[in-house]
Amino acid sequence: MCGILYEVCGYPGAIESNDGKAEVLGEVYKMLDPHQMLAILDDYEECSGSFAQPHEYSRKQIKIKLGGGGFVLAWVYLYQRDVSGLRRILSGDYLDFMMVGR
Repeated sequence: MCGILYEVCGYPGAIESNDGKAEVLGEVYKMLDPHQMLAILDDYEECSGSFAQPHEYSRKQIKIKLGGGGFVLAWVYLYQRDVSGLRRILSGDYLDFMMVGR
């Protein structure tokens, strides 16, 4: 995904970017029951109707570049709050950041 990744408070927060060089790395999963799974994930990310506005994250379907080539439309959760003061993860890889970058 063309985006910028930040360390929020022990978890990642990604925002969209028009900079084609800025990428956020992640995993893509196929959902057997998207309606049910997205409802569960929306609750987990606290962006369902059960939670007060403004939400910290919003869910959006965007075009994702796959590691082996090609593209797919995928749902992503994007950080919705001010990122000033947050630490940017230049690699775009939160797992690597957790293992090495701290």
